[in-house]
Amino acid sequence: MDPTTIAAATAAIKPTLDIISGVIAIAEQSKDVTIKEKMLPLRENIITLRECISSLREENLSLHEEIKSLKKKLENSSKLKFKNNVLYDGDDPNPYCPVCNSTIDKLVRLTNTSHKFYQCGKCKNTFSTNMSFISGEDDSYGDRVAYRGH
Repeated sequence: MDPTTIAAATAAIKPTLDIISGVIAIAEQSKDVTIKEKMLPLRENIITLRECISSLREENLSLHEEIKSLKKKLENSSKLKFKNNVLYDGDDPNPYCPVCNSTIDKLVRLTNTSHKFYQCGKCKNTFSTNMSFISGEDDSYGDRVAYRGH
């Protein structure tokens, strides 16, 4: 349910709850004990209903934020290209670490250490853009590209 629908539902329910609250106030002034007794659970139900609406509103907002975040993540991941053992983001010529991208879900830019050799400052892995994954402390990515230890 989108926030507009929830806002419309809340707007429709609020006047109804206000009317019922008014009826309860009138009933409390009545001398009829039976009416007063019947109105007490109604007042409690109104309070519960308002709490539920508030909770649903918060949950809905949270879910919409999560969907937005996941859509952005999906959009960003579709721009990534794996080429020559490293990741590239769209047309950006600077490579990113494929290990950090797959293990911690972050784009970490690689540092050029020498001709065609790059190192990740985060996971400390070294990559060659003309051969396979070279070495590093975290070789968990080694099963996805050819691995050669020192």
